[in-house]
Amino acid sequence: MSTCQVLRCENPINHVHVWGPNPWGRIEFGICNEHKERIQNGEEWAIHNERGHHYANYLVMGDDLAGTGDNFVTRITSNQVMGHLTPKGENALKITLETQRRGSEQHDYVEFCLSPKMAAGMADMLASFASHNSPKDGAGEEQPSD
Repeated sequence: MSTCQVLRCENPINHVHVWGPNPWGRIEFGICNEHKERIQNGEEWAIHNERGHHYANYLVMGDDLAGTGDNFVTRITSNQVMGHLTPKGENALKITLETQRRGSEQHDYVEFCLSPKMAAGMADMLASFASHNSPKDGAGEEQPSD
């Protein structure tokens, strides 16, 4: 029997955790009872993929999350900066992102300015992402293993 696909876990696989928005793009992980329960209770987890190794995936949870280096946006503020112009002479939109490092309480801030065209492009990109990644897509389903 294989072992759980959560980093550093050597328990046997009892369940298959399925993640993904559609059948042709989903990823399956064999997990133990303990990690199934932790995921079902809402504990944060991340997929780690060794670069260039399509099948070398495993889940990262708990204290190992901080080592992923992921930062997530926790707050966005914006304002149109009068007197601050893009290279084309347009008023710029200044964005401030507050981020939090995954698995820690560390917060950082990133500021950047966007032209009206770039702001519209970003809005379209975010709207497309949101419409394709809603909870109704079946992400996070559990299936018993054989």
